[in-house]
Amino acid sequence: MGNSGTKETASPSPSRSSKGRSSFANTSPKASTPSKEIVSLPKRISSHQSNTTTPLGSTKRKYEEVQVITAIHASQDTERDDDEEESTNIQNVVQESKKVKRESITNNSDHASSTATAPATVITFSGFKNTNDKFSKNVKKMLTDEAIKNNVIVKEESIDDRDTLSNDITHIIAPPYARTMKVLQAIATGRWIMSTKWITEGKCSLHNLHLFGVRRLDRPISGKKVFLHETFLKQHPTKTLTYKHCQMLVEFGSGDFTDKIEEADFCIVGGDENSADDKLVEEKERITQLYPYMMVLEWVELVDLIYPFYLEQALRKMEK
Repeated sequence: MGNSGTKETASPSPSRSSKGRSSFANTSPKASTPSKEIVSLPKRISSHQSNTTTPLGSTKRKYEEVQVITAIHASQDTERDDDEEESTNIQNVVQESKKVKRESITNNSDHASSTATAPATVITFSGFKNTNDKFSKNVKKMLTDEAIKNNVIVKEESIDDRDTLSNDITHIIAPPYARTMKVLQAIATGRWIMSTKWITEGKCSLHNLHLFGVRRLDRPISGKKVFLHETFLKQHPTKTLTYKHCQMLVEFGSGDFTDKIEEADFCIVGGDENSADDKLVEEKERITQLYPYMMVLEWVELVDLIYPFYLEQALRKMEK
């Protein structure tokens, strides 16, 4: 009985195992069904979730759509503002360009008018004589023709104005040693004394004038008072050419005459042809002792004061 009991207790296990196997085996053909159920379950869940989340999704999408539309409108407004600003900038640029163009036209017209009204280069000759050297009248004629080709106005000397330099003269062509009134007046007024090479080599160009000519920027007689001493008047009365030249030279140099020797900056003295030079020297020393601040000069010394020797030397070097 013990064995049977053992068998009885042991038998169910195989049967259950068999039954379990058989049931599992029986259900194995239907295993596809649970798999379908398992597969379909997520679908239903997802479908359910989709159905349950549709209102929220729709609201979210609508909210997102509103945001997108708002962003689009804002972008359009920004673009419109940018377009308006760009249009305003373009209008400003156009107006500014028109203004610049008008100013350019005005400046050009002003420049044209100033160029048109600019003083022309007017030259004259002085000191050329009937000689056979490079400062003869034949050379002067050749230089005149050459200057006219270079668009320069040449003003010829006349008998009436041979000792007077007109105001329209800008340059004067003269030999280095010339001490004519025109040369002295030109130097006294700060105008250029040009060499002949200014015409032949410089082609009358206004650039680098210092290479072909000289001028004196300081004016030694300007604002000064000149006293004509009795010795000068005795040697050169008022009707003489020297007296007239002295008067013209002082006036061209912006000086003035005075009748009071104590007010004078320059005292012009003269000598008598019948008297010795020592007497003139003594007179000059006496005036200098009485008026130590005054410069006592003879007529020749006054000419040298206006046309100093260093300018002549410079002009000589240019003519070589």
